[in-house]
Amino acid sequence: MTNYEYPYADFSRDFDAILPSPNSVALDEMQRMMVVRDYIQCTYPDDVDRVERGAALALAWDYLCHHMAEFDTGNVAVRGSEHSIISEALLRAIHAVICTASLEGGNIRPDPGQVRKLAEKFIREGVK
Repeated sequence: MTNYEYPYADFSRDFDAILPSPNSVALDEMQRMMVVRDYIQCTYPDDVDRVERGAALALAWDYLCHHMAEFDTGNVAVRGSEHSIISEALLRAIHAVICTASLEGGNIRPDPGQVRKLAEKFIREGVK
């Protein structure tokens, strides 16, 4: 059986599409899951895409919401965009760790320090 792939470019586009404005009211967990479900159903006609991408996207957003305080220091979390405060480096790290775990059946609740270290590595490599 081959592993399902969710390329970073697709994940980043999908994440930006579901993420509310930084000025909007914070959504609770159920509201976030409904936003993901509605977006995925409208975006992906294929059942496998809906299941795999929807699960990975929801887990990534939930993980970020639960651990944002741990990432919101220095330049790890801040992107500086009007749309989002999530840096490219942090989003790439979340994709690499959380989405990969979701798609491959790994640990979907890794230590935030692991994700932060990977984001910091991406920053050192020039990812904003």
